[in-house]
Amino acid sequence: MVPRERGHTVATPRRYLVWSAIRPALRTAQVWSLLFISLASPTTKLPSWHAAYALLVCAFILAMGGCFFAEFLRTPPERESQERFRFFVAVPGYFGCVALVLLWVRVAGPWSGLWARVDELEDRLWGRGVHRLPQLRRRTRFTAYVFVLVTIMQQVIVLLRRLPPSGLYEWALLVCSLGFTGAFNFSALLLIVLSHALAECFRALTAALQKTARQGDGQIPTEAVEGFRVLYNEVCGLTMAVDHCVSPVILVAIFTDGLYICRFVLLSLAVSAQNWYSSAVVTVCFFRFVCTLLTASSVHSEWQTTKSCLHRMVPCRGAKEARRFFMQIGTERISLTALGMVPITKTLLPAVLGAILSYEIILVQFQLQKLKLVFSSH
Repeated sequence: MVPRERGHTVATPRRYLVWSAIRPALRTAQVWSLLFISLASPTTKLPSWHAAYALLVCAFILAMGGCFFAEFLRTPPERESQERFRFFVAVPGYFGCVALVLLWVRVAGPWSGLWARVDELEDRLWGRGVHRLPQLRRRTRFTAYVFVLVTIMQQVIVLLRRLPPSGLYEWALLVCSLGFTGAFNFSALLLIVLSHALAECFRALTAALQKTARQGDGQIPTEAVEGFRVLYNEVCGLTMAVDHCVSPVILVAIFTDGLYICRFVLLSLAVSAQNWYSSAVVTVCFFRFVCTLLTASSVHSEWQTTKSCLHRMVPCRGAKEARRFFMQIGTERISLTALGMVPITKTLLPAVLGAILSYEIILVQFQLQKLKLVFSSH
């Protein structure tokens, strides 16, 4: 309980601070998830009909893929080369979208449990005079507005470009394009919101360490080391639990966006003929790709800040609690990952972009003539 100040009424720290801070972005993503991803609310458990609905959506996507395949088999010989290219380009999008639906349903199972752990940490990480949560609220609200605006613009462009459909193939292409753009955008929004929340937990832990150290002449009192060790373990445990749920989603998001960027660069270097629609789509994919990686890497960056703060402020390294604490933080590496294989850090983005560009240049250098023959009809 916070003591009352003379002449003022002071309220106790309110729970669900993180939930209220990121509610605009999270609710925005969940509105779409009820239509396509079927993610339950963070305050409720996953109803069984959500999973059944998600399976029906997957069946619908696969049926659209079947329509593509059937129409492709009926393609006249004079259009076979162009339709073959369109078909094989669309295949990764089909399976990526199906994977997103199933993976977010998998996340929705422990979803309420994850937020319960955040609620338990709130009373210890945040209190009266919270300064960073309003900044988190503004950041997530701005992110949600940007994603909604981009998605609306993409949907309008798709409708203007595809209408009126001339056959089964065009109808399938229209429906899947509308669904895919929304699914990938709001999936990235959910990843960004979760990354913001985890990074904010580490920022709050660092702020608590610095506040305690200021009260003790730049050093954390020995009796407080064990309490901070327990709190640090809880924040790291929450991060690893979230990573266990969303690491497959991160891998699918990176793969699908990276694949589209590779295709665009390959076509640009090989035949240098891209229309405005392809340029707009690859721009959205590129910024979504960069924002997702940078936001996910902020979790690792904030953990490193907390780690360096602990190294500077924890005294008495010969004490049992401090020695155990330093041994733990010296061997850990906390970050979000792509399927537990690739840690998402700030060095990953330039490495991935450099690998894409190097691979494309080498591929075009050695197979330029063949690529021109393959894509000349596109």
